[in-house]
Amino acid sequence: DKYDTIQLISFLQQLITYSGFYDDDLEWIGLERIQIVCSMNPSTTVGRYPLTTRFTALMRIVNISYPSRSQLQLIYSCYLDGALADLGQHNTWKLKANRQKLSGTLVDVYEQVKAKFPQDEYSHYITTPRDITKWIHGLMRYDLNTCDLLEVVSYESQRLFRDKAVDQSAKSRFDKIAESLFKAHWSYKYETKLLFT
Repeated sequence: DKYDTIQLISFLQQLITYSGFYDDDLEWIGLERIQIVCSMNPSTTVGRYPLTTRFTALMRIVNISYPSRSQLQLIYSCYLDGALADLGQHNTWKLKANRQKLSGTLVDVYEQVKAKFPQDEYSHYITTPRDITKWIHGLMRYDLNTCDLLEVVSYESQRLFRDKAVDQSAKSRFDKIAESLFKAHWSYKYETKLLFT
């Protein structure tokens, strides 16, 4: 409407202010001892609207930003410790330094994809640390004692990031990112190919 009213926010404001709402039959439904916990993106992202000051005055707001690069690397190094714990015969991945280096590779790919595929370009280009978590969880679907780990990591990166690309040009942009990082970190030849589990 002309006041930019957002119905959901108005409803939440009514719940908080009056502890209830009217149903379709205009009967009052009272609510007691409720908490509303929300996670929100900035209003600058696609499809979002700013919250009114009248609503935010009723709220306790906590703002938590994304972790820094070093924090992400530490977090995902710990994830990799668990994911790669069963690699009995691979001495390369027993070394903590190599697992940390691998987590650095994952974070570098994530950061470059986030920078080169902005959500403003296409709304489904949302890149969050959850993507790295999915990436590591994807590694656990393979028998890593019989597969080349870097090949699996490369393949899973394609499934997470390359498959979101809208055209061949975008796929090529991703391929350049992955190829340069895998080559720089591991001297590994990145290829786009099918890998069956």
